Amino acid sequence: MDITPHSSPEFHQQAINSPMAMDSAPSSSMAPPQNSCPLVPMDPRLTNRPSPAQPLPSNMPIPPPGPSGPYPPHHIYPTPPHGYPPHQIPPHGYPMPPGMPHQARGMIPHGMPPYGPPNGYPQRHQFGPAAMRHRPPFGPPGNMPTMRGPSEQQGQNGGAQGPTPAAMSKVQMWQQTHFADSGVQSMSHSTAPSMISMSSIHAASQMSTVSSLPDEFQNRLELTEQQKARFEHIPTNFHGGDMENAVENARKALPELIPLLDDREEEVVFRALEMVQHIVRLDSSIPGAFHEPIIKDKSAVLALKNVLKAHRNNKKIVRYALCALFHISNKNFGLELIIEVIREHGYEFFNELMATTGIHEFSCHKYALMLLHNLMSDKNVGRQVIEFVRDQKALGLITDWLNEEKNEKLLAVIVDIIQLLCDKNSEQKAFFISLNGPQKLKNILCNANYENLLGRTARLLRSISTYDPQKVVDAGAFEVLHIHLDHASQRLVYDLLYCIRDLCDVPTNKINIAPLLKKLVQLLGTSDMNIKHLCTQILSNLCANNQANKEFLYQADTVRALIQVLCETHRLSMERQGSQVLEDIQERALATLRHLCVGHSFCNDVQYKVMQYPAGEILLEKLVEMRPAVLRQTLF
Repeated sequence: MDITPHSSPEFHQQAINSPMAMDSAPSSSMAPPQNSCPLVPMDPRLTNRPSPAQPLPSNMPIPPPGPSGPYPPHHIYPTPPHGYPPHQIPPHGYPMPPGMPHQARGMIPHGMPPYGPPNGYPQRHQFGPAAMRHRPPFGPPGNMPTMRGPSEQQGQNGGAQGPTPAAMSKVQMWQQTHFADSGVQSMSHSTAPSMISMSSIHAASQMSTVSSLPDEFQNRLELTEQQKARFEHIPTNFHGGDMENAVENARKALPELIPLLDDREEEVVFRALEMVQHIVRLDSSIPGAFHEPIIKDKSAVLALKNVLKAHRNNKKIVRYALCALFHISNKNFGLELIIEVIREHGYEFFNELMATTGIHEFSCHKYALMLLHNLMSDKNVGRQVIEFVRDQKALGLITDWLNEEKNEKLLAVIVDIIQLLCDKNSEQKAFFISLNGPQKLKNILCNANYENLLGRTARLLRSISTYDPQKVVDAGAFEVLHIHLDHASQRLVYDLLYCIRDLCDVPTNKINIAPLLKKLVQLLGTSDMNIKHLCTQILSNLCANNQANKEFLYQADTVRALIQVLCETHRLSMERQGSQVLEDIQERALATLRHLCVGHSFCNDVQYKVMQYPAGEILLEKLVEMRPAVLRQTLF
């Protein structure tokens, strides 16, 4: 067996001179023998091994690793241990120099660049994160003496202190916390400036937020000594530490804070609002099944309502008040308190709330819209809130946010608010169309990726189409509705297909809908019978009296796809007697074939294919079935 390049004396010298090698003058306790790898202690079982410069005997057994000793350097093996290919193992041993200084498993050792080998190592070896990906845990096995990295040894032996600045910059880059827990796994609150995170008591809305305030709000206002004295007797430890103690402190602090919300000094009001918001967040974060609410009466809600009215020009205070009200509305007991205040001060409360939906500063509109959405989705006062918003002509202000807002989760809230306002109300639908609403919804479908937003947009378009489908088609609905038909969410595909089905009666002679037709033909091959049903309905309507669509469908091999649908549904109908869905699919598939048999330049070819086996045999069987809808399409 020829010796590999890894075992050449020149290569050993490069390893010795490299930054990863041991110091040239190690301590006596760690000095390796003359002929051993400089990074791995000598294994006593290998004292009589051949020189690395000599070929290994073919009959030489490979010694297994000892219970307390390391693997020998890989270059004395014909094959590296554990099946590691030679180009993935550093020449200084397997798996890494034990004891190399590192902060945590998987971190890059100090002085070791994350990309490319250290100086003197050939480029075929992998170093940094890629080389560590498949290695066992670090650390010296058994009683193996701890070995030091080059930076430590240099420091101990008078050399350069620590790694180079370039190496440290690489280490710091890999130690960034960009991939820290977002709260999905730990269920902890997010610290991102973003405000939207979905979880709520409302089945219709499913909107909530648990994010922290932006950093600009974390800096408290400077209070005078006199102002600070008014908060000295109020407990403040209710947003961290022991939960039971925090809840108890919050119960004691809330009655003292409510009067301060009505103070004449804005600094005092702001500080009190900050503390109230912490209490509200604590109250809404505790599971409510066996939790006695901290906010038990409507006094806190009334105080927050008065803050909105008295400090409407201070956007920071408005933002804190809206945030607190929104978190209160996320729990059943809190929503009931707000409903009680609405019944007593309805118009006054709504006027203050609606006035804040147009405030962009400090994201006031976000909390106002989410609070409004929670109220509109409530079963008790939802209809009353919707009627009030309609009377205020607020649809125009809310529709404007479809263009300006970039947060897709908040856009889903806005779209659902518009859906609630337009539901069963022709006046609101006409108003929304006059605001160029369909075009704005088209832009959302073009650019958005959030499933909930896409589904709500499709449902809103479908609702608008019942009033004026031509306006929706003219806005370009057919140009974008097909984009997400291959989405992984079945619910979203249903919403899109329902919307397309309600629009497919509109003439499309002047519109190129070839991409939509192609997606529909592809969906005929799905195993979902409901999707097959919707696709056959849409194709039948789109190809009726439209020569261009008929010719495109013929060229897209739609005839073969429809015949396969007929064969599949015919077989299933024999197993499931009386299935209405299967009968409807057959009826629409036959209607589509009938449209394709006439009215375009390829009609003779279609007729020939339809009469061939197995389609011709299925048609004959349909003639004797007592199903009028299928029989009618078969005869035609």
